[in-house]
Amino acid sequence: MDIFSIASNKPEGKKEEEVNILVMCRIRPLLEEELETQEQLRCIEMNSKEMITINAKNKAHTFHFDYIFDEEATQATIYNVAAEKIIKQTFQGYDGTIIAYGQSLSGKTFTIQGDIDIDYYSGIASRMVDTLLEVMNEAEETMEFIVGGSVMGIKGNKIFDLLDPENKQITIEYDEQHGVYIEGLKDIPIESGYDMYNFLNDVNKNKREKNVHVVYRLTITANNTETFMCKIGHLNLVDLSLEGDENEELKEQRNEEVKDQEIKDEANEIIEDIRKKLAIINSKGIKSTDKRTKADIKDHVLVKGIDKLLDKIELIESLNTKEKSSDIKVLRNVVEALIDNKVNSACYKDSVLTQILQESIGGHARTCVILTLSPLLEDAEKTLETCKFGQLVKNIKNTPRVNTRNNLKELEAAILRLENQLDVKERRIEQLEGFLITHNDNN
Repeated sequence: MDIFSIASNKPEGKKEEEVNILVMCRIRPLLEEELETQEQLRCIEMNSKEMITINAKNKAHTFHFDYIFDEEATQATIYNVAAEKIIKQTFQGYDGTIIAYGQSLSGKTFTIQGDIDIDYYSGIASRMVDTLLEVMNEAEETMEFIVGGSVMGIKGNKIFDLLDPENKQITIEYDEQHGVYIEGLKDIPIESGYDMYNFLNDVNKNKREKNVHVVYRLTITANNTETFMCKIGHLNLVDLSLEGDENEELKEQRNEEVKDQEIKDEANEIIEDIRKKLAIINSKGIKSTDKRTKADIKDHVLVKGIDKLLDKIELIESLNTKEKSSDIKVLRNVVEALIDNKVNSACYKDSVLTQILQESIGGHARTCVILTLSPLLEDAEKTLETCKFGQLVKNIKNTPRVNTRNNLKELEAAILRLENQLDVKERRIEQLEGFLITHNDNN
Protein backbone atom coordinates (compact mmCIF):
# COMPACT_ATOMS: atom_id res chain seq x y z
CA MET A 1 0.00 0.00 0.00
CA ASP A 2 1.33 3.44 -0.97
CA ILE A 3 1.92 5.53 2.17
CA PHE A 4 2.20 8.84 0.29
CA SER A 5 -0.79 10.93 -0.64
CA ILE A 6 -1.61 10.92 -4.33
CA ALA A 7 -3.14 14.00 -5.87
CA SER A 8 -4.52 14.84 -9.27
CA ASN A 9 -2.90 17.71 -11.12
CA LYS A 10 -6.27 19.08 -12.22
CA PRO A 11 -5.71 22.68 -13.34
CA GLU A 12 -7.54 25.06 -11.03
CA GLY A 13 -10.41 26.88 -12.65
CA LYS A 14 -10.30 24.69 -15.75
CA LYS A 15 -12.79 22.05 -16.76
CA GLU A 16 -11.39 18.54 -16.81
CA GLU A 17 -10.69 16.93 -20.16
CA GLU A 18 -13.43 14.47 -21.11
CA VAL A 19 -12.69 11.51 -23.36
CA ASN A 20 -14.96 8.72 -24.47
CA ILE A 21 -14.09 5.18 -23.56
CA LEU A 22 -12.63 3.52 -26.65
CA VAL A 23 -14.59 0.49 -27.85
CA MET A 24 -13.09 -1.89 -30.40
CA CYS A 25 -14.22 -5.25 -31.77
CA ARG A 26 -12.23 -8.37 -32.48
CA ILE A 27 -13.86 -11.05 -34.64
CA ARG A 28 -12.38 -14.42 -33.85
CA PRO A 29 -11.49 -16.73 -36.78
CA LEU A 30 -13.37 -19.98 -37.30
CA LEU A 31 -11.73 -23.12 -35.95
CA GLU A 32 -10.80 -25.92 -38.35
CA GLU A 33 -13.80 -28.05 -37.42
CA GLU A 34 -16.07 -25.01 -37.80
CA LEU A 35 -14.74 -24.24 -41.27
CA GLU A 36 -16.05 -27.56 -42.50
CA THR A 37 -19.62 -27.05 -41.30
CA GLN A 38 -20.10 -23.35 -40.51
CA GLU A 39 -18.24 -21.56 -43.32
CA GLN A 40 -21.42 -20.16 -44.84
CA LEU A 41 -23.27 -19.76 -41.52
CA ARG A 42 -21.96 -16.45 -40.25
CA CYS A 43 -23.80 -13.73 -38.35
CA ILE A 44 -21.26 -10.90 -38.84
CA GLU A 45 -20.77 -8.58 -41.78
CA MET A 46 -17.81 -6.22 -41.49
CA ASN A 47 -18.76 -3.10 -43.45
CA SER A 48 -15.62 -1.08 -42.67
CA LYS A 49 -12.96 -0.62 -40.00
CA GLU A 50 -15.55 1.26 -37.93
CA MET A 51 -18.91 -0.34 -38.87
CA ILE A 52 -20.25 -3.85 -38.34
CA THR A 53 -23.59 -5.57 -38.94
CA ILE A 54 -24.92 -8.44 -36.82
CA ASN A 55 -27.66 -10.61 -38.33
CA ALA A 56 -29.70 -11.87 -35.39
CA LYS A 57 -33.37 -12.31 -34.46
CA ASN A 58 -34.34 -12.08 -38.15
CA LYS A 59 -32.97 -8.57 -38.41
CA ALA A 60 -29.76 -6.75 -39.38
CA HIS A 61 -28.30 -4.66 -36.52
CA THR A 62 -25.60 -2.10 -37.40
CA PHE A 63 -23.05 -0.74 -34.93
CA HIS A 64 -20.28 1.86 -35.13
CA PHE A 65 -17.13 1.42 -33.04
CA ASP A 66 -13.67 3.02 -32.82
CA TYR A 67 -11.98 0.14 -34.62
CA ILE A 68 -12.94 -3.33 -35.82
CA PHE A 69 -10.36 -6.09 -36.22
CA ASP A 70 -11.24 -8.75 -38.76
CA GLU A 71 -10.56 -12.46 -38.41
CA GLU A 72 -7.06 -12.08 -39.89
CA ALA A 73 -5.87 -9.52 -37.32
CA THR A 74 -2.68 -10.61 -35.55
CA GLN A 75 -1.88 -10.30 -31.87
CA ALA A 76 0.70 -7.63 -32.74
CA THR A 77 -1.93 -5.55 -34.57
CA ILE A 78 -4.35 -5.77 -31.65
CA TYR A 79 -1.61 -4.58 -29.29
CA ASN A 80 -0.40 -1.73 -31.50
CA VAL A 81 -3.87 -0.30 -32.12
CA ALA A 82 -5.72 -0.98 -28.87
CA ALA A 83 -3.13 -1.12 -26.09
CA GLU A 84 0.26 0.49 -26.76
CA LYS A 85 -0.76 4.15 -26.39
CA ILE A 86 -2.61 3.55 -23.12
CA ILE A 87 0.35 1.61 -21.71
CA LYS A 88 2.79 4.39 -22.60
CA GLN A 89 0.57 6.96 -20.93
CA THR A 90 0.78 5.14 -17.60
CA PHE A 91 4.41 6.33 -17.45
CA GLN A 92 3.04 9.88 -17.48
CA GLY A 93 1.00 9.13 -14.36
CA TYR A 94 -2.32 8.22 -16.00
CA ASP A 95 -4.38 5.20 -14.98
CA GLY A 96 -5.10 2.89 -17.91
CA THR A 97 -7.45 -0.05 -18.37
CA ILE A 98 -7.95 -2.55 -21.18
CA ILE A 99 -11.01 -4.80 -20.82
CA ALA A 100 -11.77 -7.89 -22.89
CA TYR A 101 -15.55 -8.44 -22.96
CA GLY A 102 -17.39 -11.22 -24.76
CA GLN A 103 -19.02 -14.63 -24.52
CA SER A 104 -17.12 -17.76 -23.56
CA LEU A 105 -14.60 -19.02 -26.15
CA SER A 106 -14.69 -15.77 -28.12
CA GLY A 107 -11.01 -14.90 -27.53
CA LYS A 108 -10.88 -12.81 -24.33
CA THR A 109 -8.06 -14.71 -22.63
CA PHE A 110 -6.20 -15.10 -25.92
CA THR A 111 -6.35 -11.32 -26.41
CA ILE A 112 -5.15 -10.43 -22.90
CA GLN A 113 -2.63 -13.22 -22.29
CA GLY A 114 -2.29 -15.39 -25.38
CA ASP A 115 0.44 -18.01 -25.53
CA ILE A 116 3.40 -16.71 -23.52
CA ASP A 117 5.72 -19.36 -25.02
CA ILE A 118 5.16 -18.40 -28.67
CA ASP A 119 5.92 -14.79 -29.56
CA TYR A 120 3.49 -14.64 -32.51
CA TYR A 121 0.58 -15.67 -30.27
CA SER A 122 1.56 -13.71 -27.16
CA GLY A 123 -1.13 -11.33 -25.90
CA ILE A 124 -1.18 -7.80 -24.52
CA ALA A 125 0.26 -8.80 -21.13
CA SER A 126 3.40 -10.29 -22.70
CA ARG A 127 3.88 -7.66 -25.40
CA MET A 128 3.74 -4.69 -23.06
CA VAL A 129 7.17 -5.57 -21.64
CA ASP A 130 8.89 -4.26 -24.76
CA THR A 131 6.95 -1.00 -24.41
CA LEU A 132 7.86 -0.68 -20.73
CA LEU A 133 11.57 -1.23 -21.43
CA GLU A 134 11.49 1.11 -24.44
CA VAL A 135 10.00 3.98 -22.43
CA MET A 136 12.41 3.47 -19.53
CA ASN A 137 15.46 3.32 -21.83
CA GLU A 138 14.46 6.46 -23.72
CA ALA A 139 13.69 8.49 -20.58
CA GLU A 140 15.97 11.25 -19.31
CA GLU A 141 18.73 10.35 -16.86
CA THR A 142 16.89 12.14 -14.07
CA MET A 143 14.01 9.62 -14.25
CA GLU A 144 13.87 6.49 -12.13
CA PHE A 145 11.16 3.84 -12.57
CA ILE A 146 9.71 1.15 -10.34
CA VAL A 147 7.28 -1.39 -11.85
CA GLY A 148 5.35 -3.89 -9.75
CA GLY A 149 2.78 -6.47 -10.83
CA SER A 150 -0.05 -8.38 -9.17
CA VAL A 151 -2.89 -10.58 -10.42
CA MET A 152 -6.26 -11.06 -8.81
CA GLY A 153 -9.23 -13.27 -9.53
CA ILE A 154 -12.75 -12.08 -8.74
CA LYS A 155 -15.80 -14.26 -8.27
CA GLY A 156 -18.86 -12.81 -6.59
CA ASN A 157 -17.62 -10.82 -3.61
CA LYS A 158 -14.41 -12.83 -3.25
CA ILE A 159 -10.93 -11.78 -4.36
CA PHE A 160 -8.24 -14.40 -5.00
CA ASP A 161 -4.49 -13.80 -5.20
CA LEU A 162 -3.53 -15.67 -8.36
CA LEU A 163 0.19 -15.36 -7.57
CA ASP A 164 -0.25 -16.77 -4.08
CA PRO A 165 -3.37 -18.99 -3.80
CA GLU A 166 -2.74 -19.53 -0.07
CA ASN A 167 -3.01 -15.81 0.60
CA LYS A 168 -6.27 -15.22 2.48
CA GLN A 169 -5.49 -11.72 3.76
CA ILE A 170 -6.93 -9.77 0.82
CA THR A 171 -9.39 -6.96 1.38
CA ILE A 172 -10.83 -4.19 -0.74
CA GLU A 173 -10.36 -0.80 0.92
CA TYR A 174 -11.29 2.81 0.30
CA ASP A 175 -10.11 6.17 1.55
CA GLU A 176 -10.30 9.74 0.31
CA GLN A 177 -6.61 9.90 -0.67
CA HIS A 178 -6.27 6.65 -2.61
CA GLY A 179 -9.84 5.83 -3.61
CA VAL A 180 -10.49 2.08 -4.01
CA TYR A 181 -7.45 -0.16 -3.55
CA ILE A 182 -6.66 -3.80 -2.78
CA GLU A 183 -4.80 -4.54 0.44
CA GLY A 184 -2.69 -7.69 0.80
CA LEU A 185 -2.07 -8.80 -2.82
CA LYS A 186 1.35 -10.23 -3.55
CA ASP A 187 3.33 -7.73 -5.63
CA ILE A 188 6.28 -8.78 -7.82
CA PRO A 189 8.92 -6.32 -9.11
CA ILE A 190 9.23 -6.35 -12.92
CA GLU A 191 12.46 -5.08 -14.47
CA SER A 192 12.85 -7.26 -17.58
CA GLY A 193 11.09 -9.49 -20.07
CA TYR A 194 12.31 -12.46 -18.03
CA ASP A 195 10.52 -11.08 -14.94
CA MET A 196 7.29 -10.64 -16.91
CA TYR A 197 7.52 -14.18 -18.31
CA ASN A 198 7.91 -15.60 -14.79
CA PHE A 199 5.10 -13.35 -13.60
CA LEU A 200 2.67 -14.73 -16.21
CA ASN A 201 3.96 -18.27 -15.85
CA ASP A 202 3.31 -18.20 -12.10
CA VAL A 203 -0.30 -17.23 -12.80
CA ASN A 204 -0.71 -20.15 -15.23
CA LYS A 205 0.84 -22.66 -12.81
CA ASN A 206 -1.53 -21.85 -9.97
CA LYS A 207 -4.89 -23.56 -10.19
CA ARG A 208 -7.92 -21.31 -9.93
CA GLU A 209 -11.67 -21.68 -9.89
CA LYS A 210 -13.62 -21.67 -13.12
CA ASN A 211 -15.57 -18.64 -14.29
CA VAL A 212 -13.36 -16.10 -12.51
CA HIS A 213 -12.71 -12.55 -13.72
CA VAL A 214 -8.93 -12.04 -13.97
CA VAL A 215 -7.31 -8.62 -13.44
CA TYR A 216 -3.59 -8.10 -14.16
CA ARG A 217 -2.51 -4.93 -12.38
CA LEU A 218 0.76 -3.05 -12.88
CA THR A 219 1.80 -0.04 -10.82
CA ILE A 220 4.38 2.19 -12.52
CA THR A 221 6.15 4.75 -10.34
CA ALA A 222 8.19 7.41 -12.16
CA ASN A 223 10.48 9.49 -9.92
CA ASN A 224 12.19 12.64 -11.17
CA THR A 225 15.38 12.94 -9.09
CA GLU A 226 15.84 16.56 -10.15
CA THR A 227 12.39 18.00 -9.40
CA PHE A 228 11.50 15.37 -6.76
CA MET A 229 8.13 14.96 -8.44
CA CYS A 230 6.69 11.47 -8.61
CA LYS A 231 4.00 10.22 -11.03
CA ILE A 232 2.14 6.97 -10.43
CA GLY A 233 0.20 5.13 -13.14
CA HIS A 234 -1.90 2.01 -12.68
CA LEU A 235 -2.52 -0.35 -15.57
CA ASN A 236 -5.34 -2.91 -15.44
CA LEU A 237 -5.71 -5.71 -17.98
CA VAL A 238 -9.13 -7.27 -17.40
CA ASP A 239 -10.33 -10.64 -18.69
CA LEU A 240 -14.06 -10.74 -17.86
CA SER A 241 -15.88 -14.04 -17.44
CA LEU A 242 -19.39 -13.60 -18.82
CA GLU A 243 -20.44 -17.20 -19.30
CA GLY A 244 -19.77 -18.23 -15.74
CA ASP A 245 -21.53 -15.18 -14.39
CA GLU A 246 -24.63 -15.92 -16.44
CA ASN A 247 -24.57 -19.57 -15.34
CA GLU A 248 -24.28 -18.57 -11.68
CA GLU A 249 -27.20 -16.16 -12.02
CA LEU A 250 -29.35 -18.82 -13.72
CA LYS A 251 -28.42 -21.38 -11.05
CA GLU A 252 -29.23 -18.92 -8.26
CA GLN A 253 -32.55 -18.07 -9.88
CA ARG A 254 -33.52 -21.76 -10.12
CA ASN A 255 -32.51 -22.40 -6.49
CA GLU A 256 -34.65 -19.48 -5.35
CA GLU A 257 -37.61 -20.71 -7.39
CA VAL A 258 -37.33 -24.11 -5.65
CA LYS A 259 -37.02 -22.40 -2.26
CA ASP A 260 -40.03 -20.22 -3.02
CA GLN A 261 -42.15 -23.27 -3.88
CA GLU A 262 -41.04 -25.10 -0.71
CA ILE A 263 -42.13 -22.17 1.44
CA LYS A 264 -45.49 -21.98 -0.34
CA ASP A 265 -46.01 -25.71 0.27
CA GLU A 266 -45.22 -25.23 3.97
CA ALA A 267 -47.72 -22.34 4.14
CA ASN A 268 -50.43 -24.51 2.59
CA GLU A 269 -49.70 -27.21 5.19
CA ILE A 270 -50.16 -24.65 7.97
CA ILE A 271 -53.52 -23.57 6.51
CA GLU A 272 -54.65 -27.20 6.24
CA ASP A 273 -53.58 -27.85 9.85
CA ILE A 274 -55.65 -24.87 11.06
CA ARG A 275 -58.69 -26.15 9.17
CA LYS A 276 -58.35 -29.62 10.72
CA LYS A 277 -58.03 -28.26 14.25
CA LEU A 278 -61.03 -25.97 13.83
CA ALA A 279 -63.04 -28.86 12.40
CA ILE A 280 -62.21 -31.02 15.44
CA ILE A 281 -63.24 -28.24 17.81
CA ASN A 282 -66.54 -27.71 16.01
CA SER A 283 -67.51 -31.37 15.58
CA LYS A 284 -66.40 -33.12 18.79
CA GLY A 285 -66.41 -30.34 21.24
CA ILE A 286 -63.68 -29.83 23.80
CA LYS A 287 -62.84 -30.84 27.30
CA SER A 288 -61.44 -27.84 29.06
CA THR A 289 -59.76 -27.91 32.47
CA ASP A 290 -58.85 -24.24 32.51
CA LYS A 291 -62.37 -22.91 31.90
CA ARG A 292 -61.52 -21.64 28.39
CA THR A 293 -64.44 -21.41 25.99
CA LYS A 294 -64.58 -22.97 22.57
CA ALA A 295 -64.27 -19.48 21.06
CA ASP A 296 -61.09 -18.83 23.10
CA ILE A 297 -59.45 -22.01 21.79
CA LYS A 298 -60.47 -21.19 18.23
CA ASP A 299 -58.89 -17.77 18.61
CA HIS A 300 -55.73 -19.34 20.02
CA VAL A 301 -55.46 -21.78 17.09
CA LEU A 302 -56.04 -19.02 14.57
CA VAL A 303 -53.52 -16.63 16.14
CA LYS A 304 -50.76 -19.25 16.23
CA GLY A 305 -51.54 -20.32 12.67
CA ILE A 306 -51.60 -16.75 11.40
CA ASP A 307 -48.23 -16.01 13.02
CA LYS A 308 -46.70 -18.99 11.23
CA LEU A 309 -48.26 -17.90 7.94
CA LEU A 310 -46.91 -14.36 8.34
CA ASP A 311 -43.41 -15.78 8.82
CA LYS A 312 -43.72 -17.75 5.58
CA ILE A 313 -45.14 -14.76 3.68
CA GLU A 314 -42.20 -12.65 4.88
CA LEU A 315 -39.77 -15.29 3.57
CA ILE A 316 -41.51 -15.39 0.18
CA GLU A 317 -41.44 -11.59 -0.10
CA SER A 318 -37.74 -11.47 0.79
CA LEU A 319 -37.02 -13.98 -1.98
CA ASN A 320 -39.11 -12.09 -4.51
CA THR A 321 -37.55 -8.73 -3.68
CA LYS A 322 -33.98 -10.01 -3.35
CA GLU A 323 -31.68 -8.26 -5.78
CA LYS A 324 -30.21 -10.79 -8.18
CA SER A 325 -27.04 -8.84 -8.94
CA SER A 326 -24.32 -10.81 -10.69
CA ASP A 327 -21.02 -9.06 -11.35
CA ILE A 328 -21.80 -8.48 -15.02
CA LYS A 329 -25.35 -7.38 -14.29
CA VAL A 330 -24.07 -4.80 -11.78
CA LEU A 331 -21.52 -3.63 -14.37
CA ARG A 332 -24.32 -3.15 -16.91
CA ASN A 333 -26.39 -1.29 -14.32
CA VAL A 334 -23.48 1.07 -13.65
CA VAL A 335 -23.03 1.70 -17.38
CA GLU A 336 -26.73 2.50 -17.81
CA ALA A 337 -26.70 4.78 -14.75
CA LEU A 338 -23.69 6.67 -16.15
CA ILE A 339 -25.48 7.24 -19.45
CA ASP A 340 -28.60 8.47 -17.64
CA ASN A 341 -26.48 10.70 -15.34
CA LYS A 342 -27.86 8.86 -12.33
CA VAL A 343 -24.65 7.25 -11.13
CA ASN A 344 -23.12 7.76 -7.69
CA SER A 345 -20.49 6.00 -5.61
CA ALA A 346 -23.15 3.69 -4.15
CA CYS A 347 -23.83 2.18 -7.60
CA TYR A 348 -20.32 0.72 -7.71
CA LYS A 349 -20.52 -0.89 -4.27
CA ASP A 350 -22.92 -3.65 -5.33
CA SER A 351 -20.02 -5.83 -6.50
CA VAL A 352 -16.26 -6.11 -6.01
CA LEU A 353 -15.73 -6.02 -9.79
CA THR A 354 -17.39 -2.62 -10.23
CA GLN A 355 -15.53 -1.22 -7.23
CA ILE A 356 -12.22 -2.20 -8.80
CA LEU A 357 -13.32 -0.78 -12.18
CA GLN A 358 -14.67 2.47 -10.70
CA GLU A 359 -11.81 4.57 -12.11
CA SER A 360 -12.00 2.71 -15.44
CA ILE A 361 -15.73 3.12 -16.12
CA GLY A 362 -16.81 6.71 -15.57
CA GLY A 363 -13.70 7.67 -13.59
CA HIS A 364 -10.28 9.14 -14.30
CA ALA A 365 -8.61 6.37 -16.31
CA ARG A 366 -7.96 6.02 -20.03
CA THR A 367 -9.95 2.93 -20.97
CA CYS A 368 -10.34 0.68 -24.00
CA VAL A 369 -12.92 -2.12 -24.17
CA ILE A 370 -12.22 -4.87 -26.68
CA LEU A 371 -15.39 -6.76 -27.64
CA THR A 372 -14.52 -10.33 -28.63
CA LEU A 373 -17.10 -11.65 -31.09
CA SER A 374 -17.96 -15.09 -32.41
CA PRO A 375 -18.97 -15.05 -36.10
CA LEU A 376 -21.00 -18.26 -35.79
CA LEU A 377 -24.69 -18.00 -36.64
CA GLU A 378 -25.54 -20.11 -33.59
CA ASP A 379 -23.89 -17.43 -31.41
CA ALA A 380 -25.73 -14.55 -33.12
CA GLU A 381 -27.80 -13.50 -30.10
CA LYS A 382 -24.82 -13.46 -27.73
CA THR A 383 -22.78 -11.54 -30.30
CA LEU A 384 -25.62 -9.05 -30.62
CA GLU A 385 -25.82 -8.56 -26.84
CA THR A 386 -22.06 -8.01 -26.67
CA CYS A 387 -22.28 -5.28 -29.33
CA LYS A 388 -25.22 -3.64 -27.55
CA PHE A 389 -23.17 -3.46 -24.37
CA GLY A 390 -20.25 -1.99 -26.32
CA GLN A 391 -22.52 0.62 -27.87
CA LEU A 392 -23.60 1.72 -24.39
CA VAL A 393 -20.03 1.89 -23.08
CA LYS A 394 -18.97 3.98 -26.07
CA ASN A 395 -21.17 6.81 -24.79
CA ILE A 396 -19.39 7.01 -21.41
CA LYS A 397 -16.91 9.81 -20.87
CA ASN A 398 -13.94 9.54 -18.49
CA THR A 399 -11.89 12.46 -17.17
CA PRO A 400 -8.24 11.29 -17.22
CA ARG A 401 -5.95 12.79 -14.57
CA VAL A 402 -2.27 12.51 -13.81
CA ASN A 403 -1.55 11.05 -10.37
CA THR A 404 1.32 13.00 -8.76
CA ARG A 405 2.98 13.12 -5.40
CA ASN A 406 6.01 14.70 -3.83
CA ASN A 407 8.44 12.16 -2.47
CA LEU A 408 8.82 13.24 1.15
CA LYS A 409 12.18 11.56 1.72
CA GLU A 410 13.67 13.12 -1.38
CA LEU A 411 12.22 16.52 -0.47
CA GLU A 412 13.73 16.27 3.00
CA ALA A 413 17.09 15.35 1.45
CA ALA A 414 16.83 18.29 -0.94
CA ILE A 415 16.01 20.68 1.91
CA LEU A 416 19.00 19.38 3.87
CA ARG A 417 21.29 19.89 0.86
CA LEU A 418 19.97 23.44 0.37
CA GLU A 419 20.44 24.19 4.06
CA ASN A 420 24.03 22.96 3.88
CA GLN A 421 24.65 25.09 0.80
CA LEU A 422 23.12 28.07 2.59
CA ASP A 423 25.39 27.50 5.60
CA VAL A 424 28.42 27.43 3.31
CA LYS A 425 27.34 30.68 1.63
CA GLU A 426 26.64 32.37 4.96
CA ARG A 427 30.09 31.42 6.22
CA ARG A 428 31.59 32.73 3.00
CA ILE A 429 29.69 36.00 3.42
CA GLU A 430 30.98 36.30 6.98
CA GLN A 431 34.53 35.71 5.73
CA LEU A 432 34.13 38.38 3.05
CA GLU A 433 32.63 40.85 5.53
CA GLY A 434 35.54 40.21 7.91
CA PHE A 435 37.97 40.74 5.07
CA LEU A 436 36.30 44.05 4.14
CA ILE A 437 36.38 45.28 7.74
CA THR A 438 40.05 44.37 8.09
CA HIS A 439 40.82 46.00 4.72
CA ASN A 440 39.02 49.24 5.70
CA ASP A 441 40.81 49.39 9.07
CA ASN A 442 44.19 49.06 7.38
CA ASN A 443 43.34 51.92 5.05
